Amino acid sequence: MRARATVAVVPGLVSLLLSACSPSIESVTIVPGSDVNVVAVEARIDESSLGTMDPPRLEVAALPNATPAFVDAGTLAEGGGNLFRRDELPMPLGQFRARVTVPYRVVFSSAVRTVTRTVDFSITAPEGCFLFDIAGTGTGGWTSDGFFEIVGAQRRNLCAGQTPLIASAGSNFPADFSSPLGSAFDSLMMPLNQPCFTNPPANMQTSFVVADFVSPDLSAVPGWSATSGFELQAQSQGFVPPDAADQVRLQLIATTTTGETFADVDAGGNFVFHPLTGAWQALSMTRDGLQVARVRARVFVPRTIGAVSPDFRIAIDRVCPRPQ
Repeated sequence: MRARATVAVVPGLVSLLLSACSPSIESVTIVPGSDVNVVAVEARIDESSLGTMDPPRLEVAALPNATPAFVDAGTLAEGGGNLFRRDELPMPLGQFRARVTVPYRVVFSSAVRTVTRTVDFSITAPEGCFLFDIAGTGTGGWTSDGFFEIVGAQRRNLCAGQTPLIASAGSNFPADFSSPLGSAFDSLMMPLNQPCFTNPPANMQTSFVVADFVSPDLSAVPGWSATSGFELQAQSQGFVPPDAADQVRLQLIATTTTGETFADVDAGGNFVFHPLTGAWQALSMTRDGLQVARVRARVFVPRTIGAVSPDFRIAIDRVCPRPQ
């Protein structure tokens, strides 16, 4: 009779072999991207030669949350060596957790196993900046003022009982991001299809209906206490007439902590009015020692605008202090 061979199983040997076959995630790092709304996620992964590894998967979740709800954010591509990277990941402002998962198979087995690693991070706006991107905060304290016209140095009110509408919507500067978390990336916009713009009073004395985007009180907002002015991005979305005389114009105005009001002027002391186009424009107003308490972006809409599409709007974004 032939003797039967037996194999002794050393306790812990199987788990030791499986551990030797598995990749390990050495680190997960958040790297700034092309804009404050954008990051890159880098993972350094030690791949095992005793198994096969699938592309690492990335998920993100909003915090704080006792049980974060992770959503898919794509895969990480090989970046050379043991580096894997997900570039240009748009994220809203807030606190988040990124989770990298590496699926793998060990030798002599078709079962898929995984290893994971997480890292927490925050997306914040530069100090004092208004990005109009935080869900649920509306316009960030900004309001509107109007409608009126400027006759000489005087303001003449128009369209009694009407107030310009503003909302946190529209396209984002510098791009219309699409986040895996489904959050909006917006600008502050004023629609042009409002009655006082499209059908102004017949007794107007000037060529433009005027309305203001008005900031909240900035005197106690971090970043605005020692400024030389402010900057913003502006755009006319949809309405860009071929005749320059009919273009929407924007004027920058600042009220100081002492109650003085200054409008942007050129080197010759003339008021500056910026014609708005379909492209985002970087506009700024500076004055040495300008202690800004409130900002106004004054919109001049030609009285000849007539009926316009609901999609036609004036938008501003990235309103930020300029340090001294």
